[in-house]
Amino acid sequence: IGGTINQGPTVTVQVTAEKGDALFDKIVQMVENAQESKSKTATFIENMEDTYVKVVLVVVPLFILFAHFALGWDWLTAFYRGMILLTIASPCALVASSSPATLSAISRAARKGMIIKGGDIADNIANLEAIVFDKTGTLTIGKPEVVGVTYLGDEELIKQV
Repeated sequence: IGGTINQGPTVTVQVTAEKGDALFDKIVQMVENAQESKSKTATFIENMEDTYVKVVLVVVPLFILFAHFALGWDWLTAFYRGMILLTIASPCALVASSSPATLSAISRAARKGMIIKGGDIADNIANLEAIVFDKTGTLTIGKPEVVGVTYLGDEELIKQV
């Protein structure tokens, strides 16, 4: 109904659900929650960022002193090269690259009809070797095709799970 113009008689519309109760709203909410959930890589980078920055801020002045006294560089050259080291050692590239990669994977999966609940889930999907659906599992879109059937037996199945 949104974006339409009624050109006929009066239309009575009754709302039967609250805003946010529609399936589409729930899917959007899941995608937003997934974007807030960080992958293992992003979490690792954020955890090591403080330590890494402190180490770099200690190493750069030491490098400048070493370059001047041990290598005989003049102060300007040593300082300039130290600033190059500081720029190259900046963790910005690491921090800036992890989240967009995860969000891109989640967005691409959503466009293909697959909803991933978080960055950590996306990381786990990358390492999947097999996936099992039981008779109550739901495949909502697509044309599933059985490519093989392997009966493991109850004991072997329990071990695999």
